[in-house]
Amino acid sequence: MTFVRFRRNEPISILCDFCYNEISFSTRIKCSECNLDFCVLCFYNKKKLDGHDLSHKYRAIEPLVFPVYEPNWTALDELLFFDAFYIYGIGNWEDISNYFGSKSVEEIEKHFCLIFGISDNKFYESDKNISGFSNPNIHEVVNYLPLRKDFDVEYDNDAENIIKDLVFKEEDNEIEKQLKEAMIDSYFYTLKLRNIRKHIILDRNLYEIKKLQSKESNYSENEKKILSKLKPLTPYLSKTDFNSFLKGIFIEEHLKSLLNKNQDFKQKYSNERFLKYEKERSKLLTDLELEICKKLEISYKSYIHIKSTAINEFLKNNYLNVKRLKYLLKSYDKRIEVLYGFFSKQGWIPEN
Repeated sequence: MTFVRFRRNEPISILCDFCYNEISFSTRIKCSECNLDFCVLCFYNKKKLDGHDLSHKYRAIEPLVFPVYEPNWTALDELLFFDAFYIYGIGNWEDISNYFGSKSVEEIEKHFCLIFGISDNKFYESDKNISGFSNPNIHEVVNYLPLRKDFDVEYDNDAENIIKDLVFKEEDNEIEKQLKEAMIDSYFYTLKLRNIRKHIILDRNLYEIKKLQSKESNYSENEKKILSKLKPLTPYLSKTDFNSFLKGIFIEEHLKSLLNKNQDFKQKYSNERFLKYEKERSKLLTDLELEICKKLEISYKSYIHIKSTAINEFLKNNYLNVKRLKYLLKSYDKRIEVLYGFFSKQGWIPEN
């Protein structure tokens, strides 16, 4: 079927798919298999088009000029009316009016209220103002229809294809019956998952991408990472519980950050003090001692502790070896053996 509007503000006309003559107000022949429309003359002359065969089934259709709901609305207008809803969505009266060409915005809205039994237009208008446009081509989320609160493409959109040709027959054996029942159960489970996902999206306004992006842009990088990790929990928590939980996690991370900063400050302060005292200790050591500390990468504080432990133990018991020194220091670092040899060479303790 070919539609055309010859002039603005004129009704849409139906044209013959072969000769393109107007057939809006005359009987036309419609192919039942390829959905083409022919004028009576083209049909009589057996005109052909690609994909159309003369053996196709057909039916004759009288002009759709009779009223259905209102005197000034023909049956053709009603068909176009629902086609426009499918394209632009309910509530987009201006777009639907432009699609018609011959109907005003007020007429479109009034006719909708008449068909669907809506007596209070104000109620619908208030809902329209809240929801906004319903055209999936211009909304933030592709295929989302706000006024319907529905999606053009659902989760597992082809699930119906599995059961569309499913038929229970009397001759089915038990296994075949169980298999078909399992297929139906699987489909019902898919419907359940669809409803869960739809509820989550609508309840949390996840279709408002720009608002979500604007909100998340205020988060720090760490908070964005936390949010990304917690998103899988959304199906199991209500909107209020999830937001409270997320806020608590953010507070916890903030407190951890403050503690880490405090710890870093303490560490920095301790390092400064350590370097200051190391400088003072270096004045107590000879050049050879400074050299061996540097070579073994031992702090002056540790070196002085090892040296004093070794000398005090020898003076106390008049005996010392490497094994005993390691035991006293509670360490089995090989550098202790090097230091023991150094102390012996200096004559402070006996050789091992």
